[in-house]
Amino acid sequence: MNIPLFRAAIFDFDGVLADTIPLHYRSFRKLFEAEGRDFTFEDYQRVANGAPRDRVIRAILGDDLPPGKFSALMKRKEEIVLELITSESIQPIEGALELVAQLRTLGLRTGIASSSRTAELFLKSLRAEHLFDVVTDGLASHQPKPHPEVFLTTARKLGIETHRCLVFEDAVFGVRAARAAGMKVVAITTTTAAENLVEAHWIIDSFKSFDPVSLLYPAAPAAVLR
Repeated sequence: MNIPLFRAAIFDFDGVLADTIPLHYRSFRKLFEAEGRDFTFEDYQRVANGAPRDRVIRAILGDDLPPGKFSALMKRKEEIVLELITSESIQPIEGALELVAQLRTLGLRTGIASSSRTAELFLKSLRAEHLFDVVTDGLASHQPKPHPEVFLTTARKLGIETHRCLVFEDAVFGVRAARAAGMKVVAITTTTAAENLVEAHWIIDSFKSFDPVSLLYPAAPAAVLR
């Protein structure tokens, strides 16, 4: 088989590798309930999907929070997530980890690029650390998506040129960040409707029906894409 077009695959975590959205939603809802604010799932989809917690907190409670209050809310959000994960298990997105393993078999290096500060913790919960060469999360990246920093950092740690990296995302900000990094993007519709992901190079409904071979080897038959 010829040399693959891409040499690395980089995955967002929440909504791409694991179904963590319900856990994040419940943690934000609990955080905001303590502040006397309702937080619906529609609110989550509007302001939180693919966004770091500081942006979400400011979107719901305003930009004029005192620094001490803001820091306490940031810390409390992380504490709630840790409390929930000790009592609840998270499940991988169907076919996601199998795809990662397949890509590694095909010779690609694999990484995670997430704005979340809990991506590595969740990865351990899935017992899938062995499937990834590097993990870059909100603890290592200072600029949230759609800034490309997290993808550029991950590519650098993988030792792969950005144009040889294939990204898997589920959120608009993530797609924009990957494109800004000079990478090609496959968007999966786990958390965002296809019509909102049109900036991606490819859109898929499921990893189970996705064959990456034609993306890696363009002479192969067409991939099953949406």
